[in-house]
Amino acid sequence: MFTEGKIDFAVLKQLLGGAVDDDDEKYGLNWHGKRRARQLALTPSTGMLRPCPEDSVDWDTTRNLMIEGDNRKLSSNTEASGRFHTAWLNIMYPRLKLAKNLLRQDGLIFVSIDDGELPALHVAMDEIFGEENFLATFIWKSRQNKDNRTVTGASIDHEHFICYGNRIRGATRDSSQYANTDGDPRGDWTSANMVGIATASQRPNLHYDLINPKTGISYGCPEMRWRYDRKTMCRLISEDRILWPAKADGRPRRKSFLSELESEFTGFSTVVGEGIFTRDGTADIDDLFDSRIFSFPKPVRFIQDVIEQGSQERDIVLDFFAGSGTTGHATIGQNSVDEKKRRYILVQLPESLDPTNRDQKTATDFSDKLGKPRNIAELTKERLRRAAQKIKKENPLFTGDLGFRVFKLDTSNIRTWESSDRNDLEGTLLENVDHLKPNRSEQDVLCEVLLKLGFDLCAPAETRTVARKPVHSVGVGALFVCLAEKIARTDVEPLAFGIAEWPAESAPDVEATVVFRDSAFTDDVAKANCAAIPAQRGLGNVRTL
Repeated sequence: MFTEGKIDFAVLKQLLGGAVDDDDEKYGLNWHGKRRARQLALTPSTGMLRPCPEDSVDWDTTRNLMIEGDNRKLSSNTEASGRFHTAWLNIMYPRLKLAKNLLRQDGLIFVSIDDGELPALHVAMDEIFGEENFLATFIWKSRQNKDNRTVTGASIDHEHFICYGNRIRGATRDSSQYANTDGDPRGDWTSANMVGIATASQRPNLHYDLINPKTGISYGCPEMRWRYDRKTMCRLISEDRILWPAKADGRPRRKSFLSELESEFTGFSTVVGEGIFTRDGTADIDDLFDSRIFSFPKPVRFIQDVIEQGSQERDIVLDFFAGSGTTGHATIGQNSVDEKKRRYILVQLPESLDPTNRDQKTATDFSDKLGKPRNIAELTKERLRRAAQKIKKENPLFTGDLGFRVFKLDTSNIRTWESSDRNDLEGTLLENVDHLKPNRSEQDVLCEVLLKLGFDLCAPAETRTVARKPVHSVGVGALFVCLAEKIARTDVEPLAFGIAEWPAESAPDVEATVVFRDSAFTDDVAKANCAAIPAQRGLGNVRTL
């Protein structure tokens, strides 16, 4: 009868023999605030992202993103609260709904959770992603030793990773990579990586020279060791599953057969990260910072293993709660191993660090030493910088993307209608002639245009001067943006013709869109002509901001 410390009158009514509406008996998950959580998930965003090149690495070339944005912290949601589960669900539900909208049809979503919210999370994800798209609940034994601090006496030495994805489309995408180029009687196969994700000190049994028994060629041992121990590798060799390069400087790979695809995934579904523990994540941080600035971060090797098995070439790895940045570190780490081009998007709230909190004192001191603001997002960015340097040092021949673009959540660049004096209509109109806020840069406004029109924030861009006005081309001629503050009648013709001729150089696959600043035109004639000339050249999608 009691739910979160309060009487559930519906249940009480049932126990007393009262009639119950059928709608109240349907299977599902309900809590106080669910209606509001659903509304929040459907509410259009009124904010925007402001670019921060000064905090970024390789701004002009990278396709990775680090976003400082809204993800409400959970630290205030203590178990002493009467609405502990409700508060947690109200935070997670809209974010899971958003994740569903962002997830590609053949994508996968993993959610890490402890025992406390596992049942609620499972039902919520069944509702959002569909029960038929549940793939597995992976179990990670995160601690090697027993944890005897629990009230129940049960050792909480594990975490759960719930995975949802489209079974049919996922299998189709995977199977498209398989072929039988050598007539192997076992059927279609693909080449699989055999390089490990552990140093010699972490897994010494994986450190040995690999030799082709037929040719005697030794391929040595990669920096991050082999994925299999000697016994397993000998079995793979005896089963003729190793693809041997002709030269010693090549990298042996393994035959992975299509017929084993489903069974391999099923085998992955019981236990993940075997032999990898929370202390390994702590060691990762200690190695990068020479200081323990994060508590209980996920190990890089563990997340790297999940990324390898759950993603493919050019996939995007998104983490809504980036924390220490392990997901970004693991993404570029796995790319350096299998030479794929995955991208990462990390989102982290710039949650303030409290120097009076003993658990945050080291992190606060480290932020002060760097001369950075005292918040977690700053440490996340510093971790990404140091991880990239470490990976480049360990893999000097790796030419993949080690940078990231930083964006910070802010209010829109577009002004809302504001009236300082209701009795002065003329003055109010003059104040609101320019729709854009005066303290925003051209790059800020361009970023908002990209978001509102659905362009990738890392889409290739080029800037030229046309009729003495800066013009930005995004997506190889798919979008042209001119944010000049003044466009006179005499500027219109050379500006419009210059923009109209530009797409001919790139021949984009889509109809180009042209955007101007509405307040820039000196009069309506200039504005009309600036739209008409591109339209005559096939650029009919002209907008003003």
